[in-house]
Amino acid sequence: MAKADVDLAGKIDRFSPFRIQGQINPLSEDAYTDVSVVIENLNLTTISPYSGKYAGYPITKGKLSLNLAYKLSQKELAGENKVLVDQIAMGSQVESPDATSLPIPLALALLKDRKGQINIDLPVRGNLDDPDFSYGGIIWNALGNLITKIATSPFSIVGGLVGGSSEDLQFVAFPAGVNEVPTTEQEKLTALGKALAERPGLRLDITGAADSSVDGRALAEAKLLTQLKQAKFVQQPSSGAQATGSVELLELTNEEEAQYLRQLYVKKFGASAISKLEGTPNAQEPGSEGKSPQVPTVAEMKAKLLEGIFLDEGQLRVLAQERAQQIRDYLIQKGHVQGNQVFVVEVAMNPMTEGGMVQSPLALTAK
Repeated sequence: MAKADVDLAGKIDRFSPFRIQGQINPLSEDAYTDVSVVIENLNLTTISPYSGKYAGYPITKGKLSLNLAYKLSQKELAGENKVLVDQIAMGSQVESPDATSLPIPLALALLKDRKGQINIDLPVRGNLDDPDFSYGGIIWNALGNLITKIATSPFSIVGGLVGGSSEDLQFVAFPAGVNEVPTTEQEKLTALGKALAERPGLRLDITGAADSSVDGRALAEAKLLTQLKQAKFVQQPSSGAQATGSVELLELTNEEEAQYLRQLYVKKFGASAISKLEGTPNAQEPGSEGKSPQVPTVAEMKAKLLEGIFLDEGQLRVLAQERAQQIRDYLIQKGHVQGNQVFVVEVAMNPMTEGGMVQSPLALTAK
């Protein structure tokens, strides 16, 4: 049977033009359809009651334009849905037993660009012989899958905007005991800054993190090093530090580090603990098994001194807070992110760690 041409045009709600063009042959055994549907500037507030019922949020503003292309042959449906939503705004959440649990505000914030527009390319496929076939169901499932992806992996959308890995963008990794953003992580924050500029409806929550096992030893080593530098500061006033008054600016050679470690070890544990190094006769006396006492190496002295350095949780929390502040400052100062898009939240004291690096988590939310 010959195919019939279709060419319809009109207006919806007086101001929204539409046009349907193509060919159909619904009476043949092989129902055939090849049509395009174009709708422009449809006022979305007209469907606000449906939005409140099924999305949980009424639509207070916005327009919709559609460019649809559908082909049906051999009972196989192939549809292309190009959707443009312009300046959509949602009201406060309403109670509805039929409302989806998907995060609609976050989805809109991720999809809406700096011009206030949402462009969605939503292909659908289906077979008319499928007993579960439903045109509306196909559309809803496709849209639901998109929003579910946003809910479960929002950084995948951000990664698509800037060409980064969604996994990498979810955290900033710090070496043990370090509070400054590593150079290797700065590129990640620069990419995030670009994404936040493209999506002004988003905000980023920064969780500073510190780990007692990974960071604890590094902080203890830093504290021990400061003690050694203080010893040099006092004993070698000509070292240059006296002029600046800064112990931290001092540098220690390997020989000096060993020397001041030895002094601190004797101060903490007594001269007998290191008597052989000092050349005392007692070091030659046989032990209980007839052997000379074992003299601790520099590494062993350092390890024992580190065991005696106490670090409370407050010091780790300070490190975690400093890391979050460093991330925030980098995004605002170098990533040119608006301050109202970046939030520092409560620290995490049991973060993910990998390869001696502590991960400070990042999270995306809607404004």
